[in-house]
Amino acid sequence: MPTDRSDPFQELVKLRELFYELFGRSFSEHFSDEGPAGIQWSPLVDIYQTEEEIEILMEIPGLERDDIQIEFLGSRVIIKGERGMPFPEGQASVHRLERQHGHFERVIDLPIAIEASEISAEYTAGVLAVKLPMHSNKKPRKIPVENKK
Repeated sequence: MPTDRSDPFQELVKLRELFYELFGRSFSEHFSDEGPAGIQWSPLVDIYQTEEEIEILMEIPGLERDDIQIEFLGSRVIIKGERGMPFPEGQASVHRLERQHGHFERVIDLPIAIEASEISAEYTAGVLAVKLPMHSNKKPRKIPVENKK
């Protein structure tokens, strides 16, 4: 008798994705095939801040550099693109499809002012790195403490 064993870690990943989707979108959007404005998936990001800049790292393997669009609007970064199917649609039988495909968009609100003319981005080994230098008046300034005699 064949048994279908599921991977418990894969089930946890699916549960995490469902949690993010439920709380990241309204319920009406959740029950449709696509999210707002045709968004079909949401890549994972890491965002951190140093004394000089904020950096966004986004995992989006399988894309070409020209497939990625980045916009900066005020205090918001919008990263969008599309990952196509790895096979011609309608010409293959799919046995398992776990990677996400289609249009994606991430909108990231930034907590500080950014020097817009200094923003840079690199795409290497499937990871997009967006560097957002802080505006000069928002960088931490060290104040020396003097001894008063």
